[in-house]
Amino acid sequence: MHEFTIAKEIIMHLNEFKKRQNDLKIIGLNIELGEFTFANEEQIKFWLKELLKDTNKININIKRIKPIVYCNKCGYSGNIKFSADPLYHFLLPDLRCEKCNSKRIDLIKGRECNLKSVKVKKTFNKKKKLL
Repeated sequence: MHEFTIAKEIIMHLNEFKKRQNDLKIIGLNIELGEFTFANEEQIKFWLKELLKDTNKININIKRIKPIVYCNKCGYSGNIKFSADPLYHFLLPDLRCEKCNSKRIDLIKGRECNLKSVKVKKTFNKKKKLL
């Protein structure tokens, strides 16, 4: 259910943005989502659309970020193989270095959730009189 929390955080940031730019309508979002969040893309999109009821035609793009690790034993830095097992929502996977099989690794990339860009459309306030 952390997909709802992710969507809610994104909405919070969008609301702050909209306060500063009240004549803009949000029509698109670009999000980076690390594979080690183990979040479901479709669920995030669903919750974003539900929470943004006033914006039915919003285009949501989610780019997956592959995990990158650093091994403190042999110095390996790079990708790591793992399966996206649903069990990882409860237990962490057993991460090991691709080169030396050590467990002394740091996850450098793959846990992020970034709102990279917001696509907007200018709206016109109908209450303003034109001269």
